[in-house]
Amino acid sequence: MIKRYEINYLVAPDLPQEELRALQSRIEDAIHEENGSLIEVNNPVGKVLARPIKAKLQPKTGTASLISASFTLSTDKLFSLEQKIRAEKIVLRHLILDKTARKPAPTPRISRKPIDSTPKEQTDLKKIEEKLEEILENI
Repeated sequence: MIKRYEINYLVAPDLPQEELRALQSRIEDAIHEENGSLIEVNNPVGKVLARPIKAKLQPKTGTASLISASFTLSTDKLFSLEQKIRAEKIVLRHLILDKTARKPAPTPRISRKPIDSTPKEQTDLKKIEEKLEEILENI
């Protein structure tokens, strides 16, 4: 089954542009090798991180470059693509999201019954009183 995915990966911000382009092309080639097709590739964006990742690659500024791409791929090929991405030492972190459109969950329907004007307790009391009067009359 072919699904639509989005990959987001972080790389060190001090990575030269040539290496960054080479990494992007290797990841794109890995998608194509698995018979996937690219839909969209976004340019790298600088992000401030909440905490450092892999201190030896992370500069003291606490930033990283975020790159994202959308693609379609067969579900059985996803694991091998992820293994190829994990093999890239330049990638600090990666995340692959399933972006296939899903049917929205059905909303529960609430049936609104008309409210009875006479409370149930009062009708029950009236019936009980009538029964008591009948019993007392028969004694």
